Amino acid sequence: MGLLGVGTFIYGAILQISDSLPFESGIFYSIIRQLPVYDDIFHEAEQRKRRASEVGMKNTSHSTFFKGRRTRIALLGDCACGGAYVLRIVVQRNLRVRFGRFMGGRQIAVESGTYVYVGSAMGTWKKLGQRLARHASRSGSTKAQEIREDIVDAFGVGVLPKGEKRLRWHVDFLLDRHVVTVTHVLAICSEDRLEGVIADGLLNDDATQVLAPGLGASDAPGKTHLLRVPDEIAWWHAFVSSIR
Repeated sequence: MGLLGVGTFIYGAILQISDSLPFESGIFYSIIRQLPVYDDIFHEAEQRKRRASEVGMKNTSHSTFFKGRRTRIALLGDCACGGAYVLRIVVQRNLRVRFGRFMGGRQIAVESGTYVYVGSAMGTWKKLGQRLARHASRSGSTKAQEIREDIVDAFGVGVLPKGEKRLRWHVDFLLDRHVVTVTHVLAICSEDRLEGVIADGLLNDDATQVLAPGLGASDAPGKTHLLRVPDEIAWWHAFVSSIR
């Protein structure tokens, strides 16, 4: 399954469980307009936008700009709630990493290249920002990821971690390395849990590779949320566009 197939898979599942994403643009718009329930879907999307506006949140609708400048964060959906997210991660050299207690604490070979991690932070917009800011931070005195500045711009300084970061989730042990960089973020704001849907869609893409079954999905048995993907930045942009 290629990128278009991934987009179709994810978007089809989203339509079954959520109406929260913007439909007025993107490659699926013409298809959605043919649905008998299109008017209801569009009306609900507009209502959610108005609610977001009332609480002072801007629905960026897949924006790649913030305050007039390009950002490395793409936002989809109703920016008044939490939701799912995908991190694009670049590993600059070959590593051997212990992902906490995963596989009994054994070291796993992580080759240099590009990976994605799928996660979620349900609840409020602030909680989503806090989770992303946490991922962009490192433990101890190690310098934070540069993308944290973009996250603060988008979500506010209130999302910055308080106190020292403790390594908890599998991905923490990878992101704590100074040769590992979060280069881009896709956040999908929705009241529905889309993390598993997105991860399954990526697993069905022939271009992705499983580093270790179950990695990155300690709270989702049978799933894998940390995957190797093509290095080309064009792949990431195509992936984001495919689920616009």
